[in-house]
Amino acid sequence: MSSKFLVPNPFVWNESFSVHDDEMDMQHRQIFEYLQGLTEKPSDLALLDKLLDFVRYHFKSEEDRFRMVDFDDQGPHKQTHDRFTLQVQDLRSTIGSKGKLTQDNVMMMKKWLVNHIKGSDTKYVGKLD
Repeated sequence: MSSKFLVPNPFVWNESFSVHDDEMDMQHRQIFEYLQGLTEKPSDLALLDKLLDFVRYHFKSEEDRFRMVDFDDQGPHKQTHDRFTLQVQDLRSTIGSKGKLTQDNVMMMKKWLVNHIKGSDTKYVGKLD
């Protein structure tokens, strides 16, 4: 996956990722932390499972907010969430219980997150109130 936006190194959330919504920014920070943890410990499958659970929670939170304000782009936005979730679920299934992530796997998720926040999530700035 190519990256339209620069993936920060170290992989730490900063204000350039803000969507100006405290709840969404906090959740994005948490996803950054999980991914940084997987960079440091790619064999930590429990952390990958926590990431997957949290991503599902975050996507549902975001999508619930979209419905509350009738956000125009909610259908396509949800589709990108669903595709990413399936991609990570497939990756988790492939790894099984004894494998580990590669740095390419982790970088794919980092690129996706950076591009999703800066390319898609910024479209809802100021519209979730």
